[in-house]
Amino acid sequence: TRGFSEAAFVEVADIIAETLIAGTQENHEAALAALKDRVTALANAHPLYPELAKLA
Repeated sequence: TRGFSEAAFVEVADIIAETLIAGTQENHEAALAALKDRVTALANAHPLYPELAKLA
């Protein structure tokens, strides 16, 4: 779970739903780029190995 809170899981669900919707639209590149940014922000907030960030 990477330490996700309930709010983070709601964000994951929203991202999945919006990705499915965007995939049905003709001009979906911008929507997918915004979703990618949201995924990156979520992953950065909950790193798999936080101790590795201390080494950098």
